[in-house]
Amino acid sequence: MKSEILRKATREFNRYRAPECRVKTVKNSDDELVVKFEGTGANFYCCYDENFVDFLYYLKDHSGRAYRIQDVKETRPGVFVVVYRPDEE
Repeated sequence: MKSEILRKATREFNRYRAPECRVKTVKNSDDELVVKFEGTGANFYCCYDENFVDFLYYLKDHSGRAYRIQDVKETRPGVFVVVYRPDEE
């Protein structure tokens, strides 16, 4: 994904979710996007994965491309690393 597109999606997400949940890019390549979610509310919304799923919509809105969640790992309490991949429908 182009860096400027990812930056816009990340900034918009953080504008509405921080400080309870912030997102930061760990890796950005054509076939994989790795993002870190952290904060006191990273997993305390109505569903465990709500922030991770909501970020999919930010990605699609800004890039015009659908993504899917490949993997979610809690690296320490309140910190999650999520791997997104382009959805090849």
